[in-house]
Amino acid sequence: MEACVESVAPVTHIPDAPPDVQDVTQEESEGRSADRPLQETTPPEKRSWFGASWLGLGKTRAAEKLPHIVHVDVDAFFASVEQVLNPKLRGKPVLVGRGCVASASYEAKFRGVKTAMSFRDALRICPKAIVVPGKYEHYAVFAERVRRILET
Repeated sequence: MEACVESVAPVTHIPDAPPDVQDVTQEESEGRSADRPLQETTPPEKRSWFGASWLGLGKTRAAEKLPHIVHVDVDAFFASVEQVLNPKLRGKPVLVGRGCVASASYEAKFRGVKTAMSFRDALRICPKAIVVPGKYEHYAVFAERVRRILET
């Protein structure tokens, strides 16, 4: 069985290339040997289709002023602090608040409890939940620790 071999000409022109990309002639591509690489004559920021800022070579002023944005989910923060302060509460559904749920542990949320729900509804959904009135001075200490971590 005879194999079909097709001769393919080297690419000498890149369609839709920006104007600063030079076309390579067939003679130039054939004249270059493997031990002598193609010399770069165009600076890297001009070779990029996306500009120098995309390469990280020359940042614009606007890019230097962009803030770092961090999203932290602290919906169960009070309940988590209570679980840290009292290890007996770990792994159990915990509700924090007075009159309504200010914070619910993930174990309580898994059973359907939501923040701002009345304790009557929350305890109907999750009867084994442990209600803690809340120690807001402790939460402020832990919140400051989290803030310091996020600043770094």
